[in-house]
Amino acid sequence: MTAEDAFIKALAYAWGREDGSSRKTAGDSHKIGYYVFAEAFRDMYADYNAEKRCWATNLRSAYDRWQATNGETIEPAP
Repeated sequence: MTAEDAFIKALAYAWGREDGSSRKTAGDSHKIGYYVFAEAFRDMYADYNAEKRCWATNLRSAYDRWQATNGETIEPAP
């Protein structure tokens, strides 16, 4: 998946989760949460595609982690 595809899929996923739960995507007061989440997911895939990392977090796990950390990370807990 390209980084651009990852961004679009992450946006759509976050919107769907918001619609299904009525809970907004985590983010700070200056940025829209779903957009920042999509940027983080895109950046992770860009690094994966550039072989700067050897794995990529799946979308559901990334979103769940994003929400659990209040928008700090999509990375799995150590």
